[in-house]
Amino acid sequence: MQFLESTRPNQNDEGLDIFAYSEADQRSLLLYTNACYDCHSYETVYPWYVQFAPVSWFMKHHIDEGRHHVNFSTWGDYPDNKKSHKLEECIEMINEGEMPLSSYVLMHSEAKWTDEEKSKVLQFFKSQMDK
Repeated sequence: MQFLESTRPNQNDEGLDIFAYSEADQRSLLLYTNACYDCHSYETVYPWYVQFAPVSWFMKHHIDEGRHHVNFSTWGDYPDNKKSHKLEECIEMINEGEMPLSSYVLMHSEAKWTDEEKSKVLQFFKSQMDK
């Protein structure tokens, strides 16, 4: 078994976070953060088993990919046209059932949305496109 010191770049600037640009109630915030923020922000909560290779390699790659596609912690740095495009992609991925990833939900039951919760998340992303 191998222990590794995990690289954890949780360098969030709250002024750039998507929620600094929007109003969301506490329940909605919880929906987004539980299902999206581990891979799509700098607010990743690393489980204890991330200390072990090859799990650490898989998770690092997965998180890097997620942040590459959209990083809600750097939302304020995106130009408006990129924000719109990212929101469209979020809506599409959720509608197609590709997000949150089933493998993620399997390990994080709090990330599993009811139909009502999914609708609420989609409505939030749509409302951001109107801004």
